[in-house]
Amino acid sequence: MAATKKAVHLAYDPEPDLLNIDLQDPETPLAYGEEVESGVIAHYGVDGSLVSLEIHDVSKRYAAQPLQRNQQLDALDQVL
Repeated sequence: MAATKKAVHLAYDPEPDLLNIDLQDPETPLAYGEEVESGVIAHYGVDGSLVSLEIHDVSKRYAAQPLQRNQQLDALDQVL
């Protein structure tokens, strides 16, 4: 049986300085969200799985210059 490939989708909105990280299909029904850290909201699906992360004031949290891949993964690990 072939594994289903899932993509992570990132969307940044500069006006509210908000980064959305979709770990599942953005149309996945949400059951609830909770603030897991100041300004970081985790959204969970009806099955309890993590669907997305919402990071507020993202430009204040991370350097303005492009991050190296390992830095990006480390930053993501901190909020997961």
